[in-house]
Amino acid sequence: MVFSNALQVELNYFGSRSQSGDDIRAYAAPQPTNKVDIDRVGLFVHYFSPKVKGLGILAYHNRIFNGRNAPEMNTTGAGLTYFFNYRK
Repeated sequence: MVFSNALQVELNYFGSRSQSGDDIRAYAAPQPTNKVDIDRVGLFVHYFSPKVKGLGILAYHNRIFNGRNAPEMNTTGAGLTYFFNYRK
């Protein structure tokens, strides 16, 4: 695997619409039969180090900005990747 590009950037959208179901009520716990509609956008960035071959650093952020029976929520994360079978 040859890394010709050191930076990977992705912008994503996820949308989901239930065809049927009921709403979550204050006196009842959420159930698998609840109607759930979600719109989520996210950003993913992965940088491959030119100094340490095979090493990558990643970060992402997602936000649910619209939803029925779904929370407005952010998820953020970061990590390291390493390709053990790196060849140039």
